[in-house]
Amino acid sequence: VGIQVGATPRILHANQEVGLVQPMDWSADGKQILALFTRDKKSTNQIVLVSVADGSVRVLKSLDWRRPLKASLSLDGRYVAYDLQPTETVRRRDIFVLATDGSRETTLVQHAADDGFPVWTPEGDRILFVSDRTGNSSLWTITVSEGLATDVEVKLSPPFIRRFPTAQVLARVSLRDVLAEWQGMGYNRRAVHLRELAKTLVRKRSGKVPASIDELQSLPGIGPNTAGAIRAFAFDRKSVFVETNIRRVFLHHFFRRRRNIPDAEILLAVERTLPARNFRRWYYALMDYGALALKSRPNPHRRSAHYTRQSAFRGSPRELRGKIIAALIRHGSVSPDALRGRVALLLGRRCPAKEFSAIVNRMMQEGIIVKQNGRITIKH
Repeated sequence: VGIQVGATPRILHANQEVGLVQPMDWSADGKQILALFTRDKKSTNQIVLVSVADGSVRVLKSLDWRRPLKASLSLDGRYVAYDLQPTETVRRRDIFVLATDGSRETTLVQHAADDGFPVWTPEGDRILFVSDRTGNSSLWTITVSEGLATDVEVKLSPPFIRRFPTAQVLARVSLRDVLAEWQGMGYNRRAVHLRELAKTLVRKRSGKVPASIDELQSLPGIGPNTAGAIRAFAFDRKSVFVETNIRRVFLHHFFRRRRNIPDAEILLAVERTLPARNFRRWYYALMDYGALALKSRPNPHRRSAHYTRQSAFRGSPRELRGKIIAALIRHGSVSPDALRGRVALLLGRRCPAKEFSAIVNRMMQEGIIVKQNGRITIKH
């Protein structure tokens, strides 16, 4: 176990009996590192605290061959939350809370589903964790006091999902309502496509999402990579796809000395490295690794054949399109001149008439907005 301050690394603890050291968390005061030791000779795992000051190790919990996938320290350093298979024969995981003074250990979350990756919230009164109890991996939370659960587990959902929990609900609301809830979540046309997809699912499939790649790709707005992602994440089925963070991982590890690499080659590497099962978890790990661990490395996307550098948002057509939608959500149906004035207020600067008219015409062609009786509004 070591830390690096500036350019000089410092070894805190070295032990030849330990085959694997995995740092898990850092105490809020910076004085201790929570880690997992795996001792090869005895095939045992230990949850330990390593002192940053002198490298001394305090063993909190000795386990058999089972090992946590995640352990985290509470804000006050008094408790450790970790996930573990409850017995050697059970493959699912439960969540436990261990007092760092050794006074007690409790089973915090026990369910027939797989619950794992516990993390304390910054306030220190709740633990977030991932569970597949509803059929796919979702984020849940449980309130904790003095190392004990004080409430039942609650599923966390983004406001958009809470507002439109099913394809049936999404299909029957107005596009204006959908775009209003979508604000701040990315390109508005994605919300338009999502609503059209919901309407198609309701009309042709009773609102149910298919699991096969061919059926998924027959739906509006779904290409091969989106189809693969849905199959993996929604159904935990084998699929091959690539997105930004997965591409970053494979470019970094498999194509370091090459340039202009097409996605077709990356997809072959993705397929070769797929596990035999747990596809959802595998892709979650790849995406987290690409998004977090590799962010500090030089951008490997420049070596992709599909790399394009996105222009600055300020002053771009993307910014103007977003403000047009925001103005129409707020004011409903308005004349073109009034809309341009509203957009200028949102931009905080002048809105050129020629650029404004070109983007409005483009959005009408895309079916996002319409012009009726000389006034512009979001399409119903």
